[in-house]
Amino acid sequence: MNCTPLVEGQDEFSVDYDITYDPDGNYRFEGQVVAYGAPNMSYDVEISQILAPSDDKLESRWNPICESPKVRIRNNGSETLTSCVFSYGVSGGAQVTYEWTGELGFLETAEVDLPYEDPALWEGDEDDLVVFDVSVNQPNGMVDEEIRNNSGSSHFHRVPTWSYTDLDDNRLIVWTKNEFNPVGDDCRVVGRRWQCCLGAWLPDSEHHVPRYFSVEPRLLSLYDK
Repeated sequence: MNCTPLVEGQDEFSVDYDITYDPDGNYRFEGQVVAYGAPNMSYDVEISQILAPSDDKLESRWNPICESPKVRIRNNGSETLTSCVFSYGVSGGAQVTYEWTGELGFLETAEVDLPYEDPALWEGDEDDLVVFDVSVNQPNGMVDEEIRNNSGSSHFHRVPTWSYTDLDDNRLIVWTKNEFNPVGDDCRVVGRRWQCCLGAWLPDSEHHVPRYFSVEPRLLSLYDK
C-alpha cells in the first residue's frame, strides 16, 4: 500500500491497525513501513538470477538444458533501460558476447535467452560439476554505475546421455505419460502415436534421430549421442 499521500511532509506519524473491521484480523500483528527516495543511479543493470543452466532446485523444472542459457535482469537505474551487453560462457567452452535490446523501467525485470552453440554446454560427463559465468554491462551504451551486481555464476550438471550401440539405427524412443509433444532440436514434432485410453505416447517407427529431445513444457530433456 502506498501511504505517501497520507504522510507526506510529516516527520512523525502513527499507523492505526483497525482490527475491529478486519475480517481476517488477529491480535498478533507485524508490519513494516519502508521509506525511500529517488533512485541513486541513472544507469545500473543487474544480473538478478541465473535461471538456466543451474542446479538450483527452485529452477529444476527448467534444468538441465541443451540450448540457450536464461537469466533474469533488473533495471536499477532511473533511466529506461533499452540495451545492454552480455558476456558469458561455460567453463572450458567458448566465451560469447550478446547485445540485448528492449525496454525496462525502474526496477522492472526481464528474462533473457542467451544464444550459445558450443557443445560444451551439453556434451561431456553428466557427473561433472560445470560452471556457467555471465556478466552484463553498458546499459544504454553508458558506464554502469554499480558494478557489484553485474556478474553471476552457477553450477550445473549436463543432461544425461545414452547411446545404444546394439541398434542398427541407434534409435531413441521417448515415452511420456502426458499430453505434450516430443520436439526435436529442429523444432518439429518428430513422431507420435496416441493411445487415448492411457494418455501416453507410443513409439513411432520413424527413424529420424534429432540431436536432442525435449518435452514441452520442459519436464524432460533427453540428449542422444
